[in-house]
Amino acid sequence: MLDADGKPTNPFDATWMAVVALLIYVITMEWRRGATIGKRLLGMRAVDTSAPSSQIGIPLRKAVVRQLAMWIGAIPALLIMVKVLILSEDPLSAMSGSGFWLAFTVALFVEIVWFIWIIVSVSKKHDPIYDRIAGTSVLRTS
Repeated sequence: MLDADGKPTNPFDATWMAVVALLIYVITMEWRRGATIGKRLLGMRAVDTSAPSSQIGIPLRKAVVRQLAMWIGAIPALLIMVKVLILSEDPLSAMSGSGFWLAFTVALFVEIVWFIWIIVSVSKKHDPIYDRIAGTSVLRTS
């Protein structure tokens, strides 16, 4: 947004609240039921690998770790966004330096490698790295 003089302002952005709400929904559903609505429709559920026959959800700690571990690859990009968008006074000038583009390229590389690692694990019928970190697995229920 711009002020009356055409200079950028930093208005309150509520986008982060939607991300937090989604995270709370997914964690709560996996903790209480073992599946979100989408997983239920597809006939899948997350289970604790130490007690896969349990008919309730996964432990809260494992549900939180599982969701946070999914986003490990995005951490470098999130750190860059915080530095540029929140900590710098002029985000446009902060993005114009060569240091920003180097950091952005490295972050993008890390995110792509993380994403490919997950896809390869799933395509080989192995649990993705975030399930192995959390001690969970996704099984078919039907």
